[in-house]
Amino acid sequence: MSQTDKIKNLCIKCKEEKSTILIRQAKFCTNCFNINYINKFKSNLSKSGSPAVDIRADVMVAVSGGANSMSLLSLISDFQLPKASLHQKYNSLSIGHIDESTLFPLSPESSIIEEIKNFPFKLETRKLEDVFNPELYQNFYKTHEKDGNDLVFSNNLIQNMKSPSKLLLSLFDNITSPSTKEYMLTQIKNFLILDMAKKLGCHVAAVGDTSTLIAHRSILNIVEGRGYSLPFDIGAESAQDPLVWILRPLRTSTKKEVAFYNHDKGLKSFWVPSFSTMASTSNNSTISLGHLTETFLVGLDAEYPATISTVASTVSKIKINDETSSDSPPCILCFSKISKHAAGYKLGVSVGYEKESTLNLPSSSDTSNLIHVQNHLCYSCIINVDNITPGTTLPGFLSIPSSQ
Repeated sequence: MSQTDKIKNLCIKCKEEKSTILIRQAKFCTNCFNINYINKFKSNLSKSGSPAVDIRADVMVAVSGGANSMSLLSLISDFQLPKASLHQKYNSLSIGHIDESTLFPLSPESSIIEEIKNFPFKLETRKLEDVFNPELYQNFYKTHEKDGNDLVFSNNLIQNMKSPSKLLLSLFDNITSPSTKEYMLTQIKNFLILDMAKKLGCHVAAVGDTSTLIAHRSILNIVEGRGYSLPFDIGAESAQDPLVWILRPLRTSTKKEVAFYNHDKGLKSFWVPSFSTMASTSNNSTISLGHLTETFLVGLDAEYPATISTVASTVSKIKINDETSSDSPPCILCFSKISKHAAGYKLGVSVGYEKESTLNLPSSSDTSNLIHVQNHLCYSCIINVDNITPGTTLPGFLSIPSSQ
């Protein structure tokens, strides 16, 4: 090997060790890669703001058991554990975990919990079906046939309801679009993360969103009509909920970097099933927008390695405008701000068709039980709720203003 070839194979940082990892055309040795990965995480954590209520707030790490969240938990644990450290940013660290085994029976739930318990922090768990627990929520609504162009809900009597797990399965069975299934699951999980953080008294919830996931979610949100709330969904830190900030310390690292770091450190992670991962390529009816978007970006990044980082870096510059930051009421499903043009835009540009329902619905002459919700949903939620079969019970956290 010539001297020139030897130089080309050296680490771009230390210029001494042989490179073993290639990240966006940059070659690193293992040691320099780990230092770079950890420093990016610390930089993101240190630059992040804190809720005004407390400069040194309590933080909860949302852990699914996947590679991203396990890497985040390990990093933030090392950053937090030394009690004598002057660099600690938070008072305490807790872990929040959502059990998805009712919806995905193949989920290795017991193994995930066992691994999480190796970390010396308080653990709070929720099940997906908790959003249907009648002991936690007083009012439940179910979808109804449209009243003209308006979306309508009706009250659902608690005594007539099935068990929470059956209601969860029924909800997703009655969603006609694969994309809407993913969308609804995301909103339920987002709510439960915030709920666990509040229960733990944490003002910050850290999630393992990488630049790969942020790029994917950005494109998907725009396609789904969530461009209006994009700063909250992918921002470095989101103060959408006044009580809990969402923090994304891995936002400058790719999925590939996470995999390299976890492998070198021997961090154990698990395959976490989802509607996308279980999609069958042989049956187009099961492929969602999310699955297609991810496949498109991964393929593009293979040919042009800067694609993911460029998209993530570009969307990070999006700022919240005056209308979005106003005191207007939030969407009752996703809790993002509602554009005053949402309902009108849906009516003016969307093409739809009438659906026939075979369910036994309340008589059209009895309107006392009907609630018009079009103006209480953001544009994206209007589209997605319209893909739920009439007569389906919705999660209990939906709260319609009493003015209705």
